[in-house]
Amino acid sequence: MLLTVTRVEPEHRTTVIRVWSSHPAVYPLHASKPLDNDDWMAIVTQRRPVVCNQPAELDALFPADAECLQSLGCGAGINLPVFDGDVLLGSVNAFHQAGWFTPERVARAEALAAEFFRNTP
Repeated sequence: MLLTVTRVEPEHRTTVIRVWSSHPAVYPLHASKPLDNDDWMAIVTQRRPVVCNQPAELDALFPADAECLQSLGCGAGINLPVFDGDVLLGSVNAFHQAGWFTPERVARAEALAAEFFRNTP
């Protein structure tokens, strides 16, 4: 299992930066990558989690990371976007064995994220 948290670089909003990692030797803190206008972003901007349950789905949505994820035994993943109003702040990301993210687990993750990240005055 791998857990990471990323934040969108606030100044230019073109980069995501890893701010937490359960495997910092493989997924180091402060590593960054471009915030591309890709399939991942199309899902996230709809405020939906990005869910992959099979290695082929990881290959499609995370082509740069799929091989490394699979070497850690991860064949499935979920990315939960975090927003402040209309602004994407980042995402909380979990990766596990293939088939792990059942509809029930996805619903629980969404409920937890909604509770944890809801904006309160």
